[in-house]
Amino acid sequence: MNSVPTSSTSMSTPYITVNKLAEYMLATPTRRRQIIKSLKEDKDFRKLYYAEVKNTLPGFFRSGYDHSKIDTAIKRIEKKKGTTSWDDTDNPNSILALECLKIAILPDLSNYEIVTNIGKLQDLNLKGVNISIKPEIYLKHKESDKIGAIKAHIAKTKTSQLDSTGLQYAATIIKCGFMSLGYSEAEIDNRGCISIDIFQKSFDVAPRAYKRNLGALEASCEEISARWATI
Repeated sequence: MNSVPTSSTSMSTPYITVNKLAEYMLATPTRRRQIIKSLKEDKDFRKLYYAEVKNTLPGFFRSGYDHSKIDTAIKRIEKKKGTTSWDDTDNPNSILALECLKIAILPDLSNYEIVTNIGKLQDLNLKGVNISIKPEIYLKHKESDKIGAIKAHIAKTKTSQLDSTGLQYAATIIKCGFMSLGYSEAEIDNRGCISIDIFQKSFDVAPRAYKRNLGALEASCEEISARWATI
């Protein structure tokens, strides 16, 4: 594993987001092919879908899940006037996502501080594939000083949502991302490496025995890399 600067990513180089890779891990062969094709054609993956939701997350987590933060964001979106068909879709879907967040099962962060002074996770390279991570929140355990991060997945389409297995794959990538920055495994809090699926209203963490997940992720990245030039 080694980190790769974001600027190295291009359509000639295999790339994927952490959430899309977690989806890929659960997908049928036909869906896997579709994911690679869409990535190569740069469809959807670089658009700022759910930007208002993502911008709301840091304040919401720092507040200890104060629902007024969400209500404020919803009112802000409701006042926006969409100028394109894209806006007409993204704005109501963003409101739906925020409503889901209000009733989601979320991690207990009472033992963690939300911090900004630890290494930032940008990209991770696995088997020639650049994986964009970019968590919304960084954590440090108040007693152990172990670090972690939270990555949110927002997908209204059922086939793109993540079950517990997919969430654990995404959380494993967070852990491996920290290791690629030079942090030892002992410095990383498994339970602080958190993946949240907002529409599923659930979350999961990196398993302590993460190497099996890592092996499966590497195998999928080898597949993506091998198929990239042929699709």
